[in-house]
Amino acid sequence: MLISKGNLIHTFESDFGDGENLSFTASPDFVTDTTNAKYAFSLYPRLVKDTTELSVVSNKLSDMEVLITVDGTIWEKHEYKSVQNGTFMYSPYHLPKGRIVVEVLMNGVSKFKGRINKRQL
Repeated sequence: MLISKGNLIHTFESDFGDGENLSFTASPDFVTDTTNAKYAFSLYPRLVKDTTELSVVSNKLSDMEVLITVDGTIWEKHEYKSVQNGTFMYSPYHLPKGRIVVEVLMNGVSKFKGRINKRQL
């Protein structure tokens, strides 16, 4: 994440070592665009036995909805009001086997999708 004076400027998604290049120029006259909401998400661990953590960082308060689906069927829906920064814990323990996707909607718009795998006990 690039942050300037508490405002999120750019997020770097995890790429498992593929790499990412970002070219920019620093200027003392830089003004952060605070009109658009910017978000950074992290889902860890992805191979889950007990719980996984969803971390959220934003430059604006937003209503957040988290959908947890298994093979395309919604199993859980969590709603949060006025989220800006936070960590949220979820357990796949009771979910059936299959492709588990955690999707995050901010103010009704999908901003993140991450897959987790349920580890066998």
